[in-house]
Amino acid sequence: MQLPTFIIWGKEDKIYDISGAIRLQKCIGSKQVIQLPKAGHLLLIENAMEVAEKYMRFLQAARGR
Repeated sequence: MQLPTFIIWGKEDKIYDISGAIRLQKCIGSKQVIQLPKAGHLLLIENAMEVAEKYMRFLQAARGR
């Protein structure tokens, strides 16, 4: 059984390039990758409300499985 996995990545991340999101998705088989425009590496600081909203939706969907 594969557990649901949530990948969220800032398109403006200067530490880890956005291409890492796709590589990670392929490695772990995640069905959901979100690329946030105008977001860097510190998503929870830079885009806290947007990240929290998307994470809550993911958790609600995962719980409904």
